[in-house]
Amino acid sequence: MLWAAAAEGAIPDDCERILKVADLNALLGLPLDTVTVRSTLGVAEPSVGRTERVVCRYTTRAAGPARGRPLLELNAASYLTPDAAMQQWRRNADVEDGVHSELPIGSAGAVLVERGGEALLSVVYGPATVTLVLPDQPLPG
Repeated sequence: MLWAAAAEGAIPDDCERILKVADLNALLGLPLDTVTVRSTLGVAEPSVGRTERVVCRYTTRAAGPARGRPLLELNAASYLTPDAAMQQWRRNADVEDGVHSELPIGSAGAVLVERGGEALLSVVYGPATVTLVLPDQPLPG
């Protein structure tokens, strides 16, 4: 992730700085300029040690009935300490419905949750968490 490039804070406040639309377009093999993103800034949550949060919703702008359909949701958050991040990550992962698989990624912890209609990958690394939600649907043409 491009987190070191954040102007202020631990995570970027603009989704284009986390995962560029053009990169997701290429990753999913979609025609140029058919993905759009909406950045939503969250608030700090002192009760769990969260200092920042951003939600990125990537959707298709392809013409026809697929227009506006979700392609990927990305949630990124920063916490005061690695322990606070780990505790909240575990709490959130445990309440997700579906089949859970622990998937360590290097020194990061990860949980893959597969359920009807989508797959969720939640990762914790140091004082940060990232959750990716990928709908289980055919990609637009």
